Amino acid sequence: MKKLLSSIFFWGIILFWLVGLIIVLNSNQMELHKKLNGFNNHFLDAFVPYATHIGDGVFAILLVVILYFINKKNALILLLSFLISSGITQVLKQVVYPNIMRPMHYFQNDDSFHVVKGVVIHFQNSFPSGHATTCFALFTTFALFWWENQKLQVAFLIAAILFALTRVYLSQHFFEDVLAGSFVGTVTAFIMGVYFPKLHFVEKLEQSK
Repeated sequence: MKKLLSSIFFWGIILFWLVGLIIVLNSNQMELHKKLNGFNNHFLDAFVPYATHIGDGVFAILLVVILYFINKKNALILLLSFLISSGITQVLKQVVYPNIMRPMHYFQNDDSFHVVKGVVIHFQNSFPSGHATTCFALFTTFALFWWENQKLQVAFLIAAILFALTRVYLSQHFFEDVLAGSFVGTVTAFIMGVYFPKLHFVEKLEQSK
């Protein structure tokens, strides 16, 4: 546990949350999103619509299937991290905060607002971001699998943040939606990765390899 808590990924996530929370608490939601919306270019318009699929459930399941043939225990941990974190996020989106609208609900009549062509825009169930939840659940789990490799720790940290932020670039979510999703995904994956392998039937699965 102590070694995990001293990892680059762990402290990088803490820093991301602290900076993100400061930004959210000291910014107007609409003004912040409008400013972020101004940072766009042709390369990102072409790249981000594809990159954002890293947070899709289909991609997560594909990773689980691939990992199953490499390490069954790790595949099970990854699957549970994804399913449980996604379940929590969907309950929050659909039940707890069903009336929180997405950015385009507010900016759809703003002619100066940048919209990436070809992207299907959603208007409801904004909080928290499901894609961000999945991104952080996946990369936190991977960081736990390879916590001794510092270079991979940095790569997973950067990947989790950047792929999650594609949702803000596409105006599918506000920044705070992504921040909340990152918390759900990270905490769930951390709990699954640290405590789940200690269960008896998981240890037996590991011994059966």
